[in-house]
Amino acid sequence: MSGTFQLVSWKLDYTNAKSDVPLGCAGRLNIHPDVPELQEFLSGTIERLGLQNEFRDTFLQTYPLWYGLWAQSPVSAPALRLLRTLLVEMRDGDVRNLKVSGEYPSLYDVKHLIRAIEIAMEKEIPLHVELAPPGHVDFEMYTIFPHCPICMAAADLPAWAKNYPARYHCQTCGHEYAPERTSKRDDSD
Repeated sequence: MSGTFQLVSWKLDYTNAKSDVPLGCAGRLNIHPDVPELQEFLSGTIERLGLQNEFRDTFLQTYPLWYGLWAQSPVSAPALRLLRTLLVEMRDGDVRNLKVSGEYPSLYDVKHLIRAIEIAMEKEIPLHVELAPPGHVDFEMYTIFPHCPICMAAADLPAWAKNYPARYHCQTCGHEYAPERTSKRDDSD
C-alpha cells in the first residue's frame, strides 16, 4: 500500500465509567486538513452560527482551522460541545458532498465520532483525539515527514531530505520546533 495519510483518530477513556465491563470506543476520520473546501466549510459554519469568540477561546488558533480542533487531548468540555456542533453540521449537510483530497469523508465515521463525543459529554469521561503526523507507507516502510509537534501540520520542507534546518517556524500554528526530531523512518508494522 502506498500513499500519504493524515487521519484523525479518537478513543474514549472508559476507566472512569461506572460499568462492570470495560468499554471502549475508537475510530478514525479520514479527512485531509489542507483542502480549501474543508476550510471554507469550517469558517463558514463558525461564522453562520456566531461561534467566532467561543471558537477562538476554545481551540488552538491555526490556519487551516482543522489542525486546531485536534491539538489538545483529552478534549475539554467546551471543545466537545463545539466539535459536536461542527460535526453535526457536517453530517446534516451530507458529509458526502464535502469532497476532500479527492475522496468523500465517511458519513459512518462522522456519525461514530459524534456519538463518541456525546458519550464523553454524557458520562463526563475523557475523549482522547490525535491528528496523525503526515507520512507515507510504501512496501511496509512507514515514514513520518517533518511536522509541528503541536498541531501536526507538515513542515514546508522536502519530505525525503537527509538534513533539515535546526529550527522551523510552523506556518499553521506559529510554534517553533526542530524538524529533525519529528521525522522518522520505520520498517516495522
